[in-house]
Amino acid sequence: MTETSGDLDAILKRLTSELLGLAPVAIYLFGSQATGEVRPDSDIDLAVLLPEGKALSALERFDIIDRLQRIANRQVDLVVVNAVRLPLQFEIIHTGRVLYESSFDARTDAEDIIVRDYLDLKPMYEQNFREILEAAKEGAATQHV
Repeated sequence: MTETSGDLDAILKRLTSELLGLAPVAIYLFGSQATGEVRPDSDIDLAVLLPEGKALSALERFDIIDRLQRIANRQVDLVVVNAVRLPLQFEIIHTGRVLYESSFDARTDAEDIIVRDYLDLKPMYEQNFREILEAAKEGAATQHV
């Protein structure tokens, strides 16, 4: 049986309600469910932007993921935006869908900082990526000799 967008929306509402206990600035849906590249085995990728100075321990995050998976009856991944590297932060806010915001201004202020920092560092990320690709090509070439 395939899931309709209405089914997913109902699940997302329940998941969002569960995450409100964290008092997040924002909750995002990202990954394949947000981009429309869904497969039957696709998980649900959620991200929470927490207020400055707030964090989740690994145990808290594990407990929340367990509750979310019981609600969704499928694999759910939870990312704390404040705790991941800048490229993933940018991907979440750039391609994700906002499910909840405590305040438009608070969310967009945080997103503005992420975008600014990402664009400042993007040339360095691209250079590092090119160097990794070049090293991989050289490694593959030496294995064929």
